[in-house]
Amino acid sequence: MTEPEPGRVLVETDLDTNGATTTFTVDPATAPGDCRVTISTEIKVRGGFLGFLEKRLATLLLRPIYQKELEQLAMVATGPIEG
Repeated sequence: MTEPEPGRVLVETDLDTNGATTTFTVDPATAPGDCRVTISTEIKVRGGFLGFLEKRLATLLLRPIYQKELEQLAMVATGPIEG
């Protein structure tokens, strides 16, 4: 894991999956104290039809994982709900 821009960008390389690289980026939002977190992954895929399938499957599998991660980040950032 590297942090090319400390506090803003975190890059994780998965050596077990042909060097897939996931980048987590935090940008300020319009409201004070808010931010926008973006998660993106680059995967080296084959060419042709198999590469097309790999890309589609990766998208289908990663999207729910990233949605869950973003939900967990939001819960941590906002703290427990007091009642």
